Amino acid sequence: QVALQVLGLLFLDYRDEQAPGFAAVTTRFPQEFVNKPKDAVEPPRAHIFRHSLLELTSDREVKFMCEGILGIMNTAADERRSYLPKSRPLPPFLPEVLLLLTHLSANPSFVESACLQGDMLDIITNVVEIGCRNHADFSEDAAALIMAVSLVRLTAYPRVSNLMSELYDDDPPDEVPDFEGNVGDLVAVTALKFAGDRLTTSQVSWVHLHLVELLVCTFENVSPFTDGFCSQATDLLFAFLERCCKALSEQKTPHHIALWLPRLLEAVANALQYQYNNNQHVVYGLLTRQDVFADMMKFVYSLKAPADASEAAKDGSEWNVQWRQEIKDALVPIRCLMKHLLPIFESDENADVPSADDAKKLLPKSMIGFLPMPHRFSLRDLPNNAFTHRISQASVITLIANGPLSVVWEQKDDVQKTPLREPTPLSSAKPSAGKQEKKLSKGAKGRNTGRRANGKQRPERGQPAQTRTPSQPQGISAEAPAPAGTRATPRGQSTTAPVAAPAVAVTQEPAPVAAMPSLAEQLKAAADAGIDITALLSQVQGLKAQAESGNDEGGI
Repeated sequence: QVALQVLGLLFLDYRDEQAPGFAAVTTRFPQEFVNKPKDAVEPPRAHIFRHSLLELTSDREVKFMCEGILGIMNTAADERRSYLPKSRPLPPFLPEVLLLLTHLSANPSFVESACLQGDMLDIITNVVEIGCRNHADFSEDAAALIMAVSLVRLTAYPRVSNLMSELYDDDPPDEVPDFEGNVGDLVAVTALKFAGDRLTTSQVSWVHLHLVELLVCTFENVSPFTDGFCSQATDLLFAFLERCCKALSEQKTPHHIALWLPRLLEAVANALQYQYNNNQHVVYGLLTRQDVFADMMKFVYSLKAPADASEAAKDGSEWNVQWRQEIKDALVPIRCLMKHLLPIFESDENADVPSADDAKKLLPKSMIGFLPMPHRFSLRDLPNNAFTHRISQASVITLIANGPLSVVWEQKDDVQKTPLREPTPLSSAKPSAGKQEKKLSKGAKGRNTGRRANGKQRPERGQPAQTRTPSQPQGISAEAPAPAGTRATPRGQSTTAPVAAPAVAVTQEPAPVAAMPSLAEQLKAAADAGIDITALLSQVQGLKAQAESGNDEGGI
């Protein structure tokens, strides 16, 4: 786990902050790089660790990385499939592996080799599995953002998107609706579900705004390659479209929610132009929502573009002009489809069509000659920018702060929040109240009563007195001296971690002393030396009586 966190730190580059974070998604047209694929890859900058990552191109190195990554990521799906909850413990460093994949997905050699070895589909399904999970000490939005960055980068490769038509025969994650379809349906349902849940909050949260942007671009990337979307994906798609159209009709301006209309309509156009045969769900959804699209067409075509481009730049409507033009371009195949198929449905409206599946059977098998010439589909990619740097940096800091290295800066109160064991009553006798009061008054004589001579604060009134733990020997202060090399804090705490109390009470053994003679032997030795014992005892009794009377001028 520490090694993965160190990798996350090494791959950070402060120069990414110079690139703008918003609208940093780049557009690629893969048809232009068929004969020169190397030109499609942006040359790397001088970053020694990222450059070393790009040099991992051999099959042996890529196979070693794929086996290690998949071996860790497969534990999430295995734990979900288990019939016994929590019977298979998950490794705590799944977010670190997901963060590492965001950097590996920017390596074309790694992606190419993973596709050739047949590991890319497992990587994509595991990215969705881990990104949809709830991780301890790691927020859901952070996991979803890292998942979205990995998905939009991976689906920007045509070789990866060509795998979207492979059958997906596993159960989806718990956060994703159940469906039956292919891997493209898994990516589409996940992207549309997460984007739809955060569509409203994207108006006030920049995190949700970028998350919706990346997920919509991911859905657009897989739209021309997926061999027909399932009914669950099309339901989420048209629910998203209807919300955008409703916001557009209410505000009469390109509202924040309506920003995604060009991307969604372009995805629909991709499905119609390149995968019409198996997209009956999309075609049927368009025909049953002709009123929604008619209102949108009426609104978009009623807007007039400014006569001069300079005027549009001055009043800030230049972006609106581009937004309207993208919608118009995406609506061209949709208008042609409705123009050809609506009369067919209207002529058969008196026919017995008991269900939607029977109505879909009435659709023609091909639309060759009725749709315009297929447009140039585009793939959206996410290069390193200020947004990716901020997300990676915040994720690394969060993971380190809650990982094995958290004890480095953890406070003393956080390390030991509860006592190690319950205290037991002390068996030693307490001093009498009179002697204790006399001792305290004598110790405070000639000193400041608010602070002790050793610089330690007295407990205030109302505060509990400091008691001795069961493992503390009698006669030893509760505040042990700090070990060598530590720095004392104003409250007497030490900067080192607290030492746990021993399980067995420690007793202080008295130091061994030499054998002393008895009293009789001492008196005999004094008499032999010529000392008058009777006079000595009378003198001691007189001094004792004088001390009890309070006159200690010539006394002890």
